[in-house]
Amino acid sequence: MPGFLQKGAKQLDIEEANETRMTTKTRWIIESFHSQFKKWRFFSERISQDFLLNIDILVRTLAASLNKYRPRLFHGKSAEDYTLANKMLLMKNRTSHLEQLISNGDLSLRKNWISILHIELDFYFPYLTLDFLREYTCAVYQIKQSPAYAKAHLYDHD
Repeated sequence: MPGFLQKGAKQLDIEEANETRMTTKTRWIIESFHSQFKKWRFFSERISQDFLLNIDILVRTLAASLNKYRPRLFHGKSAEDYTLANKMLLMKNRTSHLEQLISNGDLSLRKNWISILHIELDFYFPYLTLDFLREYTCAVYQIKQSPAYAKAHLYDHD
């Protein structure tokens, strides 16, 4: 399960944060399957106690019908899936360049700040393509949320 913050801590340490990300990516598959259960009216509402003795049969029947008649959410057997899983494991244990800068003391909030007005106009900000973002985030979950996030925060001050 994802870690909880220690008392007085403002953020998780790096190992716990990476472990939380791995758990989230793994649980996405399970939660997607559970969301298909919620689309059925019987499971989307409160279940009466009369059905509790037979709930296992109902769940198994629905799961079997979903597996039979709906497309699979995740196959997990292709070489591409194994490559993605290995990449996620490597990224989890990798030390980032930013982390090294912070731990060495080379990056500090107290360093000299430059006013945005004094930045040269030929500043190059890389164009982030959708393929690059999918490769970088190892999934599409965050990418699907990004347009709504951008709309909500982009023009707050106008």
